[in-house]
Amino acid sequence: MRRTERRFAALALPLLCGAVWLGGAGRLEGSSAVSAAQQGESVTPGSWGGERIRMEVGEKGAAIETDCAHGTIDHQITTEAGGRFTAKGRYVRERGGPEREEEREREGEQEGRGAPAVYTGRTDGKTMTLTVRLARTNEEVGSFTLTFGKRVRLTKCM
Repeated sequence: MRRTERRFAALALPLLCGAVWLGGAGRLEGSSAVSAAQQGESVTPGSWGGERIRMEVGEKGAAIETDCAHGTIDHQITTEAGGRFTAKGRYVRERGGPEREEEREREGEQEGRGAPAVYTGRTDGKTMTLTVRLARTNEEVGSFTLTFGKRVRLTKCM
């Protein structure tokens, strides 16, 4: 190797190593950004979809629709450590045929507004798990996995 080639190699190697290190640091930085977004940040606004569920998240809450129910979260969904969240809202069962008054009363349902519900889950910004429970009875009415941006087709109850 000639002297100029050795000098070039001596300069190029540290530059190449630095570029590789910075590229890796950028990925780590992106990871910490996801982690930071999971603590005290809002759930990613937009459309979320999964099997038998669609959820539209906005700045002031969310609208949820399943095959045989719909619900709302009436405030911004903010995550805690690990991307976990708990949100209060309402849940309305949809039934084909007549409703029984005693069923609505048992669930704490108000005419047309549904029953108080608690929505709990976890998100990493791309995927979300969501569990819906009736506040009055603590009955779990559904557990779902949703993906951000996924479009779904629902088959409504008749």
